[in-house]
Amino acid sequence: MSSVTPPDGSQAAWEDAQDEVGSLLEPDVVAIVGASNTEGKPGNVLLRNVLQNNFDGHVYPINPSADTVLGLDAYPSITDVPEEVDTAVFCVPGSVIETILPDCAAKGVTSIVIVSAGFAEAVDESRQELQRKLTERCMEYGIRAVGPNTTGMVSMKKDLVASFMPFPRWHDGRIAIAAQTGIFAGVYMEELMAREVQKLGYNYSVGLGNKMDLDETDFVRYAGQDDSIDILQLYLECIRQPEEFFPTAAHVAKQKPIILLKSGRTSAGRDAARWHTASSPTVDAEVEQACRMSGIIRANTIPQFTNYAKGFDYQPAPRGRKVAVLSLSGANAVLASDYISQSVLELAELSEATLRRIKELVPEWQPVRNPVDQWLALPSGPRKAQAVPLEAVIADDNVDAIVTIHLASEEPDFDEVGEMYRRAMVSHPDKPVLSYIMGAETKHRWIESLEGTDVPVFESAFDAIDTLEQMYRWHRYSTGYELYDPTISVPGETI
Repeated sequence: MSSVTPPDGSQAAWEDAQDEVGSLLEPDVVAIVGASNTEGKPGNVLLRNVLQNNFDGHVYPINPSADTVLGLDAYPSITDVPEEVDTAVFCVPGSVIETILPDCAAKGVTSIVIVSAGFAEAVDESRQELQRKLTERCMEYGIRAVGPNTTGMVSMKKDLVASFMPFPRWHDGRIAIAAQTGIFAGVYMEELMAREVQKLGYNYSVGLGNKMDLDETDFVRYAGQDDSIDILQLYLECIRQPEEFFPTAAHVAKQKPIILLKSGRTSAGRDAARWHTASSPTVDAEVEQACRMSGIIRANTIPQFTNYAKGFDYQPAPRGRKVAVLSLSGANAVLASDYISQSVLELAELSEATLRRIKELVPEWQPVRNPVDQWLALPSGPRKAQAVPLEAVIADDNVDAIVTIHLASEEPDFDEVGEMYRRAMVSHPDKPVLSYIMGAETKHRWIESLEGTDVPVFESAFDAIDTLEQMYRWHRYSTGYELYDPTISVPGETI
């Protein structure tokens, strides 16, 4: 996907996002303020991550009490660093940061990441005042800030893993994620990076924290213009400037899917958000309406958040709503019919040529229709029983997308499952194929065989169909069937 051209009348804001977020994600020189030799401390884990992931730049530990940190020369102050610094990462108490900002300005720092917590999310009003003062000082010095109360950030543009979460490896890719809480820029990413199969690759991950300065609108503007990014993910507890965010997102979503997981849907959730990241979300119905009109794909759970990203990352969006289902399980075929009927999708009417090819595999008395029950085709051979229907439906002009449901057990088992998909998909790369595999040990071998095919495997038929529906909804929005309405009533306050 290409970069997004800024809409008329907002060129300056989009250029600012490129410069300011770009300086954060593509620094040449980074200072770690509060770098530590003490194992387990944020300043220790963060610097270790930077070193182990081979940051393509210079990193300087700042610690007035140490001569060296993790084998690097340490400096008592950022002003003692022998070159100008692009980005400073703070792992020190919040009360100290304001006193260091003049040194940052003197050293040419253009962006900072504040890992430290204990600011506006705290009950203590003095802590909330501390964040307000820090925001004012950053504005005074022209320094853009991420955080506070964040796990940090990761950017494969410079192989920079500036997070206090341990990441022994990172899968690079074409997804960008920004999150208002540490779990999504931390443990969530750690879980995804640990995958051996069905991997997701991320170009950058930013923990927005309390959003004292840089926020989701800045992130969407930047990622929208970034040719290396195809998919955006956002976890938010509030939307700080909805009157800017939704028009910006609506513009970007024309070319790149934006997947939003927003909490605070209920009064209990909104109360929890206030003390987690100092958020004050509003009634969820307003968010839902604005998301729908702006082309934003809204996830309600973490599994959906991941599923939608995987669907878009692995497969093209369907160009139509007609779905063929191939199933070795009659029960799953019935369930899939229900799921599709309850969505904007519909079961495809298979062509006569397709039906004839499949009828050759089953007993004469077995009816063939969509969903296709493949179980009685197994006497023709496990591979043939599954490969022929797949090749037939993917070539059918009446079919826009395919969902396959496998039983990975002894009777249907065969080698080279991945090769079956490669052969079927090569002549129809525009038709998405999503899969659900049910089984135990054989299932894991089948999934391994699918590596390199770009076939996403989901935990249920519902997950596959739900993901396909969201991909189709985005296709309709991006091709002009559903348009953003600039007159939509968007709240002017944080939501």
